[in-house]
Amino acid sequence: MVNTVKKGYRLEKKARDELVRDGYTIWFKSTRTRFGCQDFANLFDIVAVFSDGESKHRRYISVKSFVSVSRHKEHIQHVQNFAKVYGVYGKPSERFEVWLYKGNGKWQVESFWGELNVYSAR
Repeated sequence: MVNTVKKGYRLEKKARDELVRDGYTIWFKSTRTRFGCQDFANLFDIVAVFSDGESKHRRYISVKSFVSVSRHKEHIQHVQNFAKVYGVYGKPSERFEVWLYKGNGKWQVESFWGELNVYSAR
């Protein structure tokens, strides 16, 4: 039987390593406690920032293993609502994302920012 806690930790580490390789600095990563985990706003496992001197790009990322989109529909809706309420309208430098790991190093990314501007990347 698969240890889902360790599997989740491995996926989060894989996502962080990919962000660092792309030049991002990790500002927040979820931490495990004896009775659960502590996420940013109870939604996001990773907060990463990229700074090129003139501007900063923030990414709030929730990492999940992909089973089917319908299985994660409610969580994606929570992230979408969070982006709508707390995201800066029309500012693509602040993205709220759900990364679904599909295996073999492939991610399906659902991204949102203020007022439901939606796109898919990666």
